[in-house]
Amino acid sequence: MVWLYLALGGAVLVVAGWFLWARHAAARAAADAMKRVHDLVTEDVAHLGAELETLTGAKADPHYTQARRAYDLARTALERSQEIETVAEAVAEGNYEVARVRARRDGRRLPEERVPCFFDPRHGPSTVDVVWTQPGGGTRRLPACTGDADRINAGAEPSIRKVEYDGSQVPYWEAGTRAYGQAYFADHEQALAAFGTAQRPVQQQKTGRAL
Repeated sequence: MVWLYLALGGAVLVVAGWFLWARHAAARAAADAMKRVHDLVTEDVAHLGAELETLTGAKADPHYTQARRAYDLARTALERSQEIETVAEAVAEGNYEVARVRARRDGRRLPEERVPCFFDPRHGPSTVDVVWTQPGGGTRRLPACTGDADRINAGAEPSIRKVEYDGSQVPYWEAGTRAYGQAYFADHEQALAAFGTAQRPVQQQKTGRAL
């Protein structure tokens, strides 16, 4: 009987140990994913700031003023660890206003207000939706900037943003960054679906996660 109790006790310890390990592993994976999201939006804010520095001669343009205001809002939201959507919305607005400054400066038609380029939101607002086959993820119609759209139409690969994930460089949407995708592409089903290929089904709700 003693051996039976010892065996049962050992089994309980094994199960409890496995449960604690699994819970710790899940928490660590979630923390790693949020760190990658934080790193991505931090880079987005820094990139917007760098873009503004290239437009110093356009400070009188009201679109430049709007872009600067959006940048300041994004930077403040990031510093205060506010929700991802708050930072992403400000960055997207800033990039759009930067695109308008450049269009006006170059005598081009002002761009349409659209979601960012799927392949790298730092490219600024998309200009068109293109059909692209994601390796291992099917074919989708995705928002792309002019440069990436031209590359795809020419049979080349778009300029994809990559991050380190499990020791490899992978497209940012394959690195457990659905919260980042939700922040930028909540209203674009095809783009958001790419973030759920190996994670979970698409859901159209606000993440509400803080950085």
